[in-house]
Amino acid sequence: MRLEDALLYLVLTVDGLEASEAARLCRDAIKGGVDMVQIRTADKAGFNDALVQEVGTVCKEEDALFIIADAPDLVCHANVAGIHLDRSDISIGQARSIVGMDRIIGLSSLSVDEAMLALEIGADYLMHNGGARSPSDFNRLKNVSGVPLFAAGIGNIDEARRIVEGGVYRLCIGSESVDSGGITEQMSQISRILGRCI
Repeated sequence: MRLEDALLYLVLTVDGLEASEAARLCRDAIKGGVDMVQIRTADKAGFNDALVQEVGTVCKEEDALFIIADAPDLVCHANVAGIHLDRSDISIGQARSIVGMDRIIGLSSLSVDEAMLALEIGADYLMHNGGARSPSDFNRLKNVSGVPLFAAGIGNIDEARRIVEGGVYRLCIGSESVDSGGITEQMSQISRILGRCI
């Protein structure tokens, strides 16, 4: 999977999950059409080698990009495509010096101004937490961005549909918005909203 081809991004909070459960959720989500999986935790101590290895293996086997939130030192693991800087204390330049030029670095934004700044400082992709206002925000950003923009802060399938109908075609779904028992079907529904046959 190439970043420019990714349309559906899952952010999986792994606090309290065993490595095998996190890997199962990722595999099920990818079967539903997820192209990118980010794992995140309340603190870096929540990441362990087994979890990173198992999720990374699933992503490689299923041809999905594997991203780790706010832990550039863990990007050296095999199968990790990059890092997402959300609540990190490091700059994109510091992260680039740790992860190298061949790994992906993504940033989050809450406003158009934050998004424009993130794009100016060299993010490889942007996760914009605009929720329902994403179409109007993306309309303002489309002429300044040459990188993938993902709409985040989406609460449910109906909201995802409205955002796509507003002209946004890359979505980021947080695991808190998904029923883990039916993750494949929920991701399939969103994939179909994006115009895919899953």
